[in-house]
Amino acid sequence: MVEFVLVQACNPSQLSVELEKTIDSRRFEAAWKLYEQYMYMGEGFPRKLVLNKVINGFAESSDLPWIKKVYDLVELVFNEGKHELLERDTLIYLSFILARSGSPVLASTIMRKTIEQRVFLPVQAWSGMIGHMAQSETGAYLASELVNEIGYLFKDNRVDPRKKINLPLFEMKPNAISFRIALTSCLLFGFTRKVEVLIELMPRIGLKYDTSLLIVMARIYEKNGHIEELKKLKRHIDDAFHLGEHAYMQFYDCLLSCHLKFGNFVSASEMVLDMLRKIKEAKISLKAAKSVIKAIETNKFLLLSTNSEHGTSDDASNKLKLIRSEAPSFMDFSQDQSFLRLEVRQRSLFISYQKNCRPRLN
Repeated sequence: MVEFVLVQACNPSQLSVELEKTIDSRRFEAAWKLYEQYMYMGEGFPRKLVLNKVINGFAESSDLPWIKKVYDLVELVFNEGKHELLERDTLIYLSFILARSGSPVLASTIMRKTIEQRVFLPVQAWSGMIGHMAQSETGAYLASELVNEIGYLFKDNRVDPRKKINLPLFEMKPNAISFRIALTSCLLFGFTRKVEVLIELMPRIGLKYDTSLLIVMARIYEKNGHIEELKKLKRHIDDAFHLGEHAYMQFYDCLLSCHLKFGNFVSASEMVLDMLRKIKEAKISLKAAKSVIKAIETNKFLLLSTNSEHGTSDDASNKLKLIRSEAPSFMDFSQDQSFLRLEVRQRSLFISYQKNCRPRLN
């Protein structure tokens, strides 16, 4: 046995084989000792296949201390200028695991370092990560920063989409759902001033507004008291096709609240009349119109109190708690090359956020 250990200690190839076996058998304590032994031999990092297997194996453990150990390992690889040893799917998977484990700072750091090396993350992948990050106050702030930084790359057509070399970069371009998650989470945590930068960025990168995005923007303008911006937004709402009754009500709730906030009672009355006319033209149900009229008559459209308007970080965090399911294995994760599962997950996250932004009547 002593002879075997001595031979193994002097044989990097044999040590790599043993390291892979311990990862496969999920013996993480033994695997980490073997990894440290390998590094102590002065051979540098293990070969690419083994190194990525170590990272993915520890990430799969769902044990935060082990996950943070391989985060430190990845950071060391970047600092040593050996990023070519790291596979893109490994970096995406580790960022995803860190995000869902409640470590948004570490997840965003991995994403930034990856992008700096011109390894581009598809929008379905990174927006799924920020969906998990945005469940905390810090994560929501970082999510908005990432959307802003990535979106800036495409501002004012600075990148030519016709060049084939730019196609991988354009796969990373923020879409409507990534903006919705960033805007809505910041709204819930009270970063309403900050997200106006994102709202200004959207037309600069050619993003088309959908109904849900318009409603989130309306809530932000209402919180910040931007009545003129709400009036401009009204044109988009009136021209929107297939606008649901609930979305229609949400927008006019924001506009009416803003009028009342500034004491514009004449404008509020004119708005209600105009809304009733639009309801008739659009053939939206009579029930929606009656509910608005009743709310006006009974003075139920009141501003939320300062405390309930801004809320606490803990309140917002509790609203965004997700039902925890088991993290996918790296094999399952990497087989989904289009990241469709993450895209579905991010949509469900947005629905969760949207429910927590519905108007509340006193």
